[in-house]
Amino acid sequence: MMVLLILVLGAVFAPVIAPYSPNQIDATARLEEPTREHLFGTDTLGRDSLSRIIYGGRISLFVALSAVVGGTIIGVALGLISGYGFGWVDSVIMRATDGMMAFPSLILALTIAFALGASLQSIIIALTVVRIPGTARLTRGQVLALRNQEFIVAASAIGVRPPRLVVRHFLPNLVSIVLIQASLGAGQVVFAEASLSFLGLGVPPPTPSWGGMLRDGYVFLEVNPWQSIIPGAFIFLAVLSFNFIGDGLRDLLDPRQRHIRG
Repeated sequence: MMVLLILVLGAVFAPVIAPYSPNQIDATARLEEPTREHLFGTDTLGRDSLSRIIYGGRISLFVALSAVVGGTIIGVALGLISGYGFGWVDSVIMRATDGMMAFPSLILALTIAFALGASLQSIIIALTVVRIPGTARLTRGQVLALRNQEFIVAASAIGVRPPRLVVRHFLPNLVSIVLIQASLGAGQVVFAEASLSFLGLGVPPPTPSWGGMLRDGYVFLEVNPWQSIIPGAFIFLAVLSFNFIGDGLRDLLDPRQRHIRG
């Protein structure tokens, strides 16, 4: 939790914390190893790697937040419609999600990002779409399990209308499982964003991103390995932090998991 908090604060206050401009070029300090002037060294253009890491965190965390929030909202809405509805509505939504889940998530995101072109908006759209099928299926499964519960049947019997039933009874019982999946999914989105940026489908240069820095640094792996190790370490820390938060939320919100581990 502390690691993620530090990453978030660094991204928010990047203009204050970063020692240099992320795009400031110094041709006399190309591919330097870590020094007192440049704690994380410099890249092939002499730009300060620490500053670019701090600003790159803005991209990775913003993409993770946007894709997870967007994918969760759309996925939960589709899952509620599918689980609460019947017949062809359920069939259409589930067949569409099955078709999307037939593709590996990274391949699907890669295809969408390639079709839309390399930009921040494209990568957010691609990763949001990838998040929708799993969330929709999870929500539908929970709705189907809740639909036959006594309190749902009783509410329907006394004439509670479907919109009110969804808001007052279904959604409160979905919050915990959706939060857990969103936390775990955020780590997956950070990794996916770094992968797309590494492949050249992320934010275009010179905007810094962790995946883009990893791509630029691996060419000089034998000359200055720090330029690959450092952004890779930050990607690892961000993914690990989100996974720990997801596990913690699961233990906190799921009494059965808490009982098993206790």
